[in-house]
Amino acid sequence: MAEETLDDRLSELPDSLLLQILSLLPTEEAVTTCILSKRWKYLWTSLDTFIFSPRRFWRRNNGFRSFVDYVLSHSTASKITKFEIDCSRMYNFKSQINQWLTFAVKKNVQHVALYSHPPYIMPLNFFTCSSLITLHLVKSSLVSDIVIAWKTLKTIKLEEMVVGDAEIKNLLSGCPALETIVFNRVGGFRCLEINSLKVKSLKLEGYWVNYAGKRDRSFEICAPYLQHLELSHDFHDFKCSLVDVSSVVNAKITFDITCIKDLDNDYDQYSDSDEEDEDSCSDYHQAFKTLIQDYLQKLSRATKLTFGTLFTQVLCILQFKGVPIPELECKHLALELHLGNFSFYGAAGLLRASPLVETLNIEIENQPFDDSRCYFERKYLVKGYSVDLQSYNSSFVFPNLKSVEIVISSGMCMKEHLKWEYIRKLFKLFVKECSGFGEVRYRFKKTKV
Repeated sequence: MAEETLDDRLSELPDSLLLQILSLLPTEEAVTTCILSKRWKYLWTSLDTFIFSPRRFWRRNNGFRSFVDYVLSHSTASKITKFEIDCSRMYNFKSQINQWLTFAVKKNVQHVALYSHPPYIMPLNFFTCSSLITLHLVKSSLVSDIVIAWKTLKTIKLEEMVVGDAEIKNLLSGCPALETIVFNRVGGFRCLEINSLKVKSLKLEGYWVNYAGKRDRSFEICAPYLQHLELSHDFHDFKCSLVDVSSVVNAKITFDITCIKDLDNDYDQYSDSDEEDEDSCSDYHQAFKTLIQDYLQKLSRATKLTFGTLFTQVLCILQFKGVPIPELECKHLALELHLGNFSFYGAAGLLRASPLVETLNIEIENQPFDDSRCYFERKYLVKGYSVDLQSYNSSFVFPNLKSVEIVISSGMCMKEHLKWEYIRKLFKLFVKECSGFGEVRYRFKKTKV
């Protein structure tokens, strides 16, 4: 029997399944299937998913615009499920972008992703699109005096944008069904007040910083009904206060900060003396210590907690200063740490404060050694290395601990690393604690390049 060709096998599939396959491709590739056979010639016109990218039209905006116009003018779909378009190079074609979005609105689009640059304000009819379920905006603009009526929107992600308090208030008031908010490098706001019973998840992935702006480097979150909170990536020198997060059951706090001495490019203003260096930034670090103490109090009733390197550093300092760590009720504790600068002593202190913990996951990422930290930070980290972890935890038991996993993300031989001995002792400690009650897993994870 002659070998069956790919076209023969595909021809046996129904159009609905073929369209589902085509919807996974960039629209440029989906359209090129028209040359396969007569059956494929017009199949793409029934697509309800569009993914437009100008990458194949490098330096040819006219070609990209013509292609998008051609595809949309030949579309026979009664509705649009997904409309994703990269307009980052469309500097002078606002009216045409408006036409494309208007087309999507008329087709009752459900999922929109718009990448624009410079900041682009969408057409008025888009702000009242009643079919939207998810919206992802990159470098776009929201304005407070435009009425928003996204009645069915459940998830919104804003990326690399400046959004003020008035814009956020306007956004939340126009999205009564909103459940998830993701801000990736979004700045400009000072008070993130979320009083909706529907919004359950908030992720702040970094903070967009404009150093030419106000010197008030703080913002606050008031979200009494929120259940999941994530603060991650680089917050620079911004302080995020948790005013009310009393319903949070799952929190991930892994953000990093920048020492005040590294915020200005003029390094000459700082002394070469470690002691003077400490004096110049001790107040700065004290503010973050107070902030993290408050985090521990506000999140003490959460059942799942994930903390990063900064937390272990601060807890190390607090313990050496005799500051008590509040007891946590979490049952699932995860630590995402950088091998070069986290504190084993701080991590152990966090574990001691979690007597109800059942599962513990520790992921340690290996990074090149960074000696740029100020004297204030280095002094306590070095001091923490001398603590005997086994003796430190000998008087404390973890009766509920059932599972421990330690994951090393490494691109080098860990046995030659200066801190390998600390990791080995940490592993032995958990083997002892889980003996007869649960399991301890220890594995290496290849670092992604």
